[in-house]
Amino acid sequence: AQSEWPEFHQQLGVSLAAAGRHAEATASLQTAWKLNPDPLTAKALGHVIGLHRPQTGIAWCERALDLASRAAEEQIKKRSGERHEKNTIGMSTEHAASVYHDLAVLTSRLQKTDISRVVELYRQPLTLAPDRGHTQENCGLALAIAGR
Repeated sequence: AQSEWPEFHQQLGVSLAAAGRHAEATASLQTAWKLNPDPLTAKALGHVIGLHRPQTGIAWCERALDLASRAAEEQIKKRSGERHEKNTIGMSTEHAASVYHDLAVLTSRLQKTDISRVVELYRQPLTLAPDRGHTQENCGLALAIAGR
């Protein structure tokens, strides 16, 4: 593997996170980000960093969604023949649903949680991917806490 390949570092970071090696995962994902800032790396950083620092994880998740949105706009420009940036990458519907789920989880972990905001965030992934069982369950719990 080439150390200058961001994909290598991104996948290594995801694998390390799955193994519970969060410090190493964060370092690998940050290397991937330095080499090529893309939505999937921001998504992974949001998930891993958010485990210990929810507010920072939220910022990374929001960055992932912003980058994916801009990449999608670039793809539309590309198809219409307008000038576009190279190497744009959006995000699949499932990845976007996962980011919104992570945003809801991280928001629920803040000291002063707005439960209505948490419910709203859980509804986003269910709009994108209605069959996400764990998101359905979490949304139901948030609704119960909100007294709805």
